Amino acid sequence: MPGQNKMRDFLFSLKSNPFAYRFLIIFSVFFGTGILWAVIVVLTHITRPSKIRTALKELRFFPVSNNFGVLEELKNGFLRKVHGELTASYDKSGRLNLLKCGVSREKITVDYRKKDIPGELPVPAGLIERGRLLRIKFVISRPLYRSSLAVQAYFAGVRSSVTTEYYRRTSTRIFEEWTLFFFGKTPFPSRVIISPAFTGWQKAMVDSALNLMKIDRPRIEGLLPEFEEKFIAAGEDEPGLSLPEKTQKKILASQAFRTIPRIRLVLDPKGAWLSGPIWPKNGEEFKGLVSLCEALIV
Repeated sequence: MPGQNKMRDFLFSLKSNPFAYRFLIIFSVFFGTGILWAVIVVLTHITRPSKIRTALKELRFFPVSNNFGVLEELKNGFLRKVHGELTASYDKSGRLNLLKCGVSREKITVDYRKKDIPGELPVPAGLIERGRLLRIKFVISRPLYRSSLAVQAYFAGVRSSVTTEYYRRTSTRIFEEWTLFFFGKTPFPSRVIISPAFTGWQKAMVDSALNLMKIDRPRIEGLLPEFEEKFIAAGEDEPGLSLPEKTQKKILASQAFRTIPRIRLVLDPKGAWLSGPIWPKNGEEFKGLVSLCEALIV
């Protein structure tokens, strides 16, 4: 057949040219390795959430399904987190009564839209373009829960979209993360946010940026030296707040919390919760995070 003859002639010409023949072999090896690596990365990304949910079921976390009472409790607990984040990051006006919430079968939607938006923003000056928040929407999907006499625990995937207006244009950014909530009595008088400290080139970049802006790194007074080295902690209400030594030791003992990138731990008078955009590697690592939250709740 003509097609087979052309292929045979092409292969014969390659064999008669050692350089081209070796280049094709090397290219095929690298191309095949790249495809295999991409497939492994995609499969790992897809299977991590299912491994986490399997681990949670082993820890007696159950699907919410049509239990609207549990969904309502989760909504109220999540709103405490949303209120804090909006106040700290987006809306300084205090008009958080504009939040609207909806509860359906296995999903909770929290929608915040600002009202009374004035006219167009001014023309940007140079490289600086100021924007303003128009809308932020959270969708909490497929929650799992576990209940005891004193502590309510929840897990869910959270997808948030933030719409911001700039001069003559709008931009919407999408964020996805997992969140693990434990609501119960804690010894913490106000909210504290803790994250693993940056290392390597990321630490160098953050330190340089803070030095240029003449901003001190957020810290809480009275930390153990090892804790201060490994974590960044800041009190939202009391900058001089000191964490109890036993609390610091419990956090230091959590291998999973130290190694998962961009993870956050929030200690609050009404509970403790973990969240992050990067899923833990496996179920055992996530079980360690559950154990950490359990240890921090009185």
